[in-house]
Amino acid sequence: MRILGSLPNNIRKCTFKLILQKRYSHTDILKELLYDISDSQKFIPSASPIASNLLRVSSYGKLSSLFIEYSKARSKKEFDQLRTSDFQSILRSVVCPKNGKNIRHRDRDLVSLQIKLILQDADRLGIQFNIVDYTHILRVAMYTGNKHILEYIVARVKEKRIRPSVDYFNAILGVIGGNRWSLSKFQSPAFRGSPVTEPVSGKMLDMIEVDFPNYDLVPNSTTYDYLMVGLSRDGKIREIYDLIDTVWGINENSSSKKVDCGNVTFPTHHTVFSIISALGYLGDVSSAVSLSRKLTSVYKINFPELAWRYIIYWSIASLQFRAPAGHARIKNIELFIRLYSQMYRHCVPIIEIYDTSIKFYMKHGRFGLLEKVCESWTKQFLGSLEKQNNEVKKKHLQLLEKQISKLMRYAETERPHDTKRVSVKWSNVLNQIHSSVGDPAKP
Repeated sequence: MRILGSLPNNIRKCTFKLILQKRYSHTDILKELLYDISDSQKFIPSASPIASNLLRVSSYGKLSSLFIEYSKARSKKEFDQLRTSDFQSILRSVVCPKNGKNIRHRDRDLVSLQIKLILQDADRLGIQFNIVDYTHILRVAMYTGNKHILEYIVARVKEKRIRPSVDYFNAILGVIGGNRWSLSKFQSPAFRGSPVTEPVSGKMLDMIEVDFPNYDLVPNSTTYDYLMVGLSRDGKIREIYDLIDTVWGINENSSSKKVDCGNVTFPTHHTVFSIISALGYLGDVSSAVSLSRKLTSVYKINFPELAWRYIIYWSIASLQFRAPAGHARIKNIELFIRLYSQMYRHCVPIIEIYDTSIKFYMKHGRFGLLEKVCESWTKQFLGSLEKQNNEVKKKHLQLLEKQISKLMRYAETERPHDTKRVSVKWSNVLNQIHSSVGDPAKP
C-alpha cells in the first residue's frame, strides 16, 4: 500500500484495479474447488431472504428455533424458488452443538428430523447435493450418534453415482466406530466387569482395505485416528500399538520417522488426542503419554496443551478399571498435573484441567493432593499474568478464589486439627495473588 501511495493517481488506480481483479479471480476458483460444483452449475452466494433468515436463526445456536422457522417456511411453500446454493447453505447450517457433548435426546431427534426434511424437500424440487453435503450429514450423524441415517446416505450416494472422497469415507468410519469425544459414553472393556458391545473395528478395517482402493483413494491421518477409536472400543490394545508402530514408526522400545511432512498420513495434534483417548479408554494412560510424547518429538510437533485435558480425564476415569491398583493411579494423576504445570508454567492455564482434578480429590478426600493441585494452579496463574488480558485475569482470579475458599471450608469440616495452618497459608496465598494482579487484597 505504501508503494501504491507513492504512485501518480492514474497509475495507482489502474494498478489497484488489476490487483482486485486478480484477487476476485482467485476467490472464484477457490469457491469452485470448495463446493465441487459441476461446470453447468457455478456457485452463487446465497442471497435469498428465506435462506438468509434461516442462517441468521441457526447462528443463535438453538436447534428448536431453526426447526420452527424451517417448518413455517415449508408450510408456506416458500422453498420452491430456492437455488441449490441456498439449500446447501441451509443444510450446512444444521450442526450438532458442542460436537455432541452432553447433547439432549430432544436435540438429537431435532437434528435428525431437520436433515430428513431438507433431503425430502431437495428431492421434491430436484436439487442435487454433492459429496461435501453428504459428508456434512454423516459428520452430524457421527456427533449425534445416529447410525440409522448412515445406510440411507450410503445408498443415496451409490444410487446417484456420486464419487466418494476420503473425507466421506472418514465420516462413515466415525459413524461406525464413534470418535474420541464419544468414548466416554461407552463402557470400557477395562471396566470391572465384562461389557458386551458390538464389534466395530472389523467393519472399519474392511472399508479401509476394500472401499478406499476401489476408488483409488489413500487413507490419511484422520482415517487412522478413527480406526484407533474403533479398536479401542473393541478392547484391541495390542492392535493399537501395532497400528502406531506400522503407520508412524513409534513403539514402546524405539522410534523412527516413517512419514515425511508432505504425506497425507503425517501426524497432527488430532493424532495425539486420538492416541491418548484410545489408550486411556483402555486404562493404559502411562503408555498413552509416553507414545504421544515420542510421536511429537520424532515428528517435531508441539505437544498440544489441550492433550493434558484428555490425559487428566482418562487418568481419573481409569480408576474404575481393572489393574493396576487405584493408589498408583492417583499418583499418576499427581505426576501428570505436575508435568502439565511445569511444561506450560508461562502459558495461560486451562481451567478445566485443575477444576476436574480438584473435584475428584475432594470427592475422594485426598486433601494433600488437593493442596498440591491448588499450588500448581496458583504458580501457573502467577507465571502467566503478562500473557493474560484483563478479562481472562478476572475470570481466572474468580475461579481460583472460589476453589481456595472451598479448600479452606473443606479443611474446617474434614480436618479441624489442621484448620489454622490451612487458613494462614491460603490467606497469604490469596494476598499474594491480589498484590500480583494489582487488585487490593480483601480484608
